[in-house]
Amino acid sequence: MGYHHHSDHSSDIIVEGEVFQIVQFNCCGRIGFRFNNILKSFMLDDFFDFVESYHAVLFEKTNILFPDGKIRTIMSTNRSDIQFCFTRNEFETTKKALAQASLLLQAKLLMKN
Repeated sequence: MGYHHHSDHSSDIIVEGEVFQIVQFNCCGRIGFRFNNILKSFMLDDFFDFVESYHAVLFEKTNILFPDGKIRTIMSTNRSDIQFCFTRNEFETTKKALAQASLLLQAKLLMKN
């Protein structure tokens, strides 16, 4: 059994990187943030709030040494049971991607109105 693509379940890529994608689902307008194999979806306003809170995090002040010897920071989402953890490089790359996605989505909103 293979995956069957349905046009009502399609999405537009907003920003894409090696281990992440930020997409907007055509069926509902929600924003999906995929990091590795985790997908967190947001209503548009919740996504903007997530981006804002992400940019307020200082890696140097919130990092934790994990048992594998890597230093990571934990980023909360609007769900208390879902957090992301990022190495410094992942954190900085994601920060830039979220900023870019936020600007593109805001421009899309302006053009729509």
